[in-house]
Amino acid sequence: MKSVVASAIPKGSKITPLVIILSFVLLTEVVVMTGVLATKDTVQLLLTIFCVFFPSAIAVPFFLILAKTPWVLYAPGDFGTKVDPTSYINAMRAQTYIRATATTKKLIADLPDIIDRALTNAEDVAHEKKGNENNFPNADRGIQLQSNISTIISEIEKNELISVDLSDFDGSVTKFPVSRSTPISDVLDAIYFDIYRTYPIEAHTYGQSWMLVDVNSGRKYPEMGSMWSKDRGLESDERPIENVGISPGMNLKAVKLKGRGRAATT
Repeated sequence: MKSVVASAIPKGSKITPLVIILSFVLLTEVVVMTGVLATKDTVQLLLTIFCVFFPSAIAVPFFLILAKTPWVLYAPGDFGTKVDPTSYINAMRAQTYIRATATTKKLIADLPDIIDRALTNAEDVAHEKKGNENNFPNADRGIQLQSNISTIISEIEKNELISVDLSDFDGSVTKFPVSRSTPISDVLDAIYFDIYRTYPIEAHTYGQSWMLVDVNSGRKYPEMGSMWSKDRGLESDERPIENVGISPGMNLKAVKLKGRGRAATT
């Protein structure tokens, strides 16, 4: 005779983390409910309260896992034959954003030096730094301050950011903090996720579905990304962006490539 838990699991089900969680919850509820029926007074009340709140206590961490690390709930066989589990997990982890956060933190840490360079290059500010504050009337000082801010912003955009136009994919112009040593895979992944928000396309199709173009020169960048790595037996393109001629301060555009349509969505 099958147990209640065993009978609740569909025939042919694989033993996956989801099945284990289901079995654990069902088994616990059955045992506690048995205790509720076999006891009375305070003990029965406590077991009843447990029965009511236990599912919620399981649901909260379950949904947190589902939101942050959903791949741990599936067995390798659940991905099928057309999906590589490793590629899926790497994409879901969005490692690029973790490393992009580190890049952003570095940018923030370097801001004093960036601002100092900008101020040093401004002649009027150099005088002001020397203590000649009386040389500027209040109105002029406001204009000078605005000019200084513009200089600082220009310095940051020139040395710390790249601009990517996503209008071909119903997006807008997005700026990414980079350095010359930022891995190509980080940049392409970050751009891909921004494209996907407005125009779903297949992952790992740089060079097939889309490509980056230098807005100023019209130069294309085909020799990089997933396809480039796959042809060379590499997992990802970890070369620094300067290796392919991309550097901070550039204005790029993500363009669709002919013959490739929008990825199917469900």
